[in-house]
Amino acid sequence: MTKGLFLLSAASILLANISTVHAEGIIHTPRSCESEFKGQPQGFEKRLNIIAIRDLKNEKDEEIVRVKGKVTKYFGDDKYEFTDENGDTIEIELNRDKDWSFVHKDDTIEVIAQYDKQFFSADSLDVKCALPPEHPMTQIGTRIPPRTNRRL
Repeated sequence: MTKGLFLLSAASILLANISTVHAEGIIHTPRSCESEFKGQPQGFEKRLNIIAIRDLKNEKDEEIVRVKGKVTKYFGDDKYEFTDENGDTIEIELNRDKDWSFVHKDDTIEVIAQYDKQFFSADSLDVKCALPPEHPMTQIGTRIPPRTNRRL
């Protein structure tokens, strides 16, 4: 009897939280960037500060970086041009296996991406997630686990 009552109260609390989330419209916000890295060991995260595109040359290949700017051009397939507030540009890749419908041309967003340093062609960013600047995660900063041998 007590077990059944406990399960019933837990289910009602869960349903109340789901309806609150839906009523506030949170359900329509982009997927959390932290969910991209779930399953990683805790306590080893590094805080990612926003970096300018011109400073990416100081980063290592396959480093996870955070950049703020706008999607300004479409190159075809899943390739776009990303421009930061300094006017510097870099090619980004928005993989088709994710929903990017909340990203609009010329709207400011923050992206967390893997930096692909190239020797014979232009560098690029493989975007893992993107957030509009008014999203709560962009206000407090994003904590990302250190790079592992596993592909993201």
